[in-house]
Amino acid sequence: PNYPVRQGALFLPMPGDTSTYSLFHLRGEFGSYSSAFFHTLIQRIPGEEGFQVLEKNVPILQTKLEHGKLTSVKHANGRDWWLFVLRNQNTQEDTTRQLFRFLVDDQGITSLNPKFFDRPIQLGLGQVHFSPDGTKYAMFTTVNYQEKGQYLDIFEFDRCSGSLSNRISHEYFEDVYSGGLVFAPNSELLYVLSYDDIYQYDLTAPDVIASRQLVATMDINDWWPQAGTFFQGQIGPDGKIYIANGHVSAGNLHVIHRPNVRGPGCMVEIAGLPLPNLNSGSIPNIPNFRLGPLDGSPCDTLGLDNLPWAHWRWEQEQPGSTFSFLDLSAFEPTAWSWEFGDGAGSTERFPTHTYTAPGTYTACLTVSNAYGEDTFCRELLVDELTHTTAPPRPAAEYARVYPNPAGPRLFLTVLENLARPSFHLQDALGREVSRWAVQPGAQPLDVSRLPAGLYTWQLREAGRLLQSGRVVKGE
Repeated sequence: PNYPVRQGALFLPMPGDTSTYSLFHLRGEFGSYSSAFFHTLIQRIPGEEGFQVLEKNVPILQTKLEHGKLTSVKHANGRDWWLFVLRNQNTQEDTTRQLFRFLVDDQGITSLNPKFFDRPIQLGLGQVHFSPDGTKYAMFTTVNYQEKGQYLDIFEFDRCSGSLSNRISHEYFEDVYSGGLVFAPNSELLYVLSYDDIYQYDLTAPDVIASRQLVATMDINDWWPQAGTFFQGQIGPDGKIYIANGHVSAGNLHVIHRPNVRGPGCMVEIAGLPLPNLNSGSIPNIPNFRLGPLDGSPCDTLGLDNLPWAHWRWEQEQPGSTFSFLDLSAFEPTAWSWEFGDGAGSTERFPTHTYTAPGTYTACLTVSNAYGEDTFCRELLVDELTHTTAPPRPAAEYARVYPNPAGPRLFLTVLENLARPSFHLQDALGREVSRWAVQPGAQPLDVSRLPAGLYTWQLREAGRLLQSGRVVKGE
């Protein structure tokens, strides 16, 4: 049988061919190791929406490999890919030859000489990641809870040569069955997901290991079955970190809302993202596709430029007129120019702005570097509630939204007589996707045309926010 492998598969576009993709995948065996490493080639069918498999389960390696820990990062030329997989075979004669490296380019898949470490790498469950900027490679391993050994290794990485250097190691002892790690989007912080604790390491500190601080602990009352544990993590497209549960099946992911912030201000929310189905240990394995060439390096040979791409999200005090703007732009911008839609602006990367009047404003971010610029705009709704002299209404349950997860219809029950109530749905990026004028009492809302995913709902009275929540739209 083929057992499931965490972080055991990933897709990469084939360099130089926009219609062909490679699926790299490990075969799991009983005993938490992998016995082979495969390649499957998939191509878009010309003129159609579907795909066809050109080659399936082509062996790349057939030896004892680590359980998962498969990862990739963009080459310094901005087109090709480095691909790393770890060996799981320690003997008295061979304890250091641990890392297999591959280069994926327009000529195919090339195996490089395996990496020999100066001291052995511990084997066991865990996770590996490259930092979003491609300058670091880190791995976290839990040997087993009885030996109480947890091992963190951080390396400098050269995107041009594919080499690792300047190893930093940390060993600690806790009752940890499983865990993982994930870098912050700014590549300055590293989070170790240690079963029922989350630790943050500052990679810019003079002593990285000494910088460790605890930013979240799982309450034992939440452990089963509502919240689960902390397992593997991944940066989402919104710049937040999402963390899967280990060991137990839970209907949620944990969320780090501000992962670039040092200390507890990173805002870990346990069970912060409800899912339409139960999940145990599953999280996408996605490299950073928004990484361009390393300008000025010896491998910057293809003439590719880091043309900046503008993107951002916002967080609003609810209800309120103060907004925090969070830059999510890519491809090495060096300057940021914000226009908030009311005549004010900022050149900070992560500004905060307070609007002085209610209304709808178009906010824009322009990012630029030596190669070009890009602009991205979106509309913001500023609540009237903070601009009235009357005190806000006390917190109350004005409405109930069910079921959750929802199918093609979502039911809303408005519990009070309200003046001009309206119901709003926003997607995960904060964009309003539906709005209804509603009435007191129960009423069905047609959401069949919305894609599956997480949505935020808001109940408003004459434009003022009364209540909000989250709902998952199922398939």
